[in-house]
Amino acid sequence: MLSRRLFVLIATAFCVQAGAASAQTQAAARRAAAIKDWAYTLAVQAATWGAPVVTMYNLRFNDAIGPKSKAKPNTLWWMEDVSTPELSVQLGYVTLNVNVVYGLGFLDLREEPVILETPDSHGRYYYTVEVIDMWKNAFAYVGGRATGFMGGAFALVGPGLQYPFCYHPLNKPRRSGGTL
Repeated sequence: MLSRRLFVLIATAFCVQAGAASAQTQAAARRAAAIKDWAYTLAVQAATWGAPVVTMYNLRFNDAIGPKSKAKPNTLWWMEDVSTPELSVQLGYVTLNVNVVYGLGFLDLREEPVILETPDSHGRYYYTVEVIDMWKNAFAYVGGRATGFMGGAFALVGPGLQYPFCYHPLNKPRRSGGTL
């Protein structure tokens, strides 16, 4: 027969061992939950980071290079009437204002600069041309406060290319992008 002291000693050892196993199981569960949370937040960050370029590539395919393109690269497409939901569906996106003429084009600056000419509005009309890269970062503006309303000719120049000196250069950090 076991003495009481030996019994308590054995029971304590089993409890300590069971507690250690339980603590290890809880630590493993906490690690698994932390990894799951980290993977989720990493996926959200990746989707947030990649969404602009995916959107622009889809827009470029639909509007510039796809089978039903509206304007080939290095040309502009004007949307003069965007006042109905049907037209927004046809465009593939909703525009901000129905009383604004929108234009859209995609640039391919691998071979040569693209020249953007704007008219003199004689101060009667406000216009702005925003030039963005495929990440939707605006890197140049024509018209408005940036260059005024007297018109002009601007060279959109890709990386590593020289611009014609008779134009105002708008240096582009990447070889493809869009104008809005």
